[in-house]
Amino acid sequence: MLSLGQLMPATEETHTFFAHLLSEQTKPLLKIAAAMAYAFSAKEATPGAVVQVLLEGYQQSRSLREHFRRLPFAEVDMEASLSKAFRSIGFSIAPQVVPTLTQ
Repeated sequence: MLSLGQLMPATEETHTFFAHLLSEQTKPLLKIAAAMAYAFSAKEATPGAVVQVLLEGYQQSRSLREHFRRLPFAEVDMEASLSKAFRSIGFSIAPQVVPTLTQ
């Protein structure tokens, strides 16, 4: 999923694909991964609802974060991956994200 987010072109069709993928997910880990992929693809056009899913990633249990770390696509821990997704989106989300990041 994360590779798709970085490799697919930033088109309306791609954004629709990730929006559909995100809406289908019921497991928190897959939902967060889909949101990361969406952010990698959409960058500044990432919807606020996707940013909110990414923020919720910081509230997940330790066991879920450890499970993320063991996934083949996880280069680093969940927090670092979330941070990378936020950096992909850019400064426009700072007011929404900074309070959570400083905690």
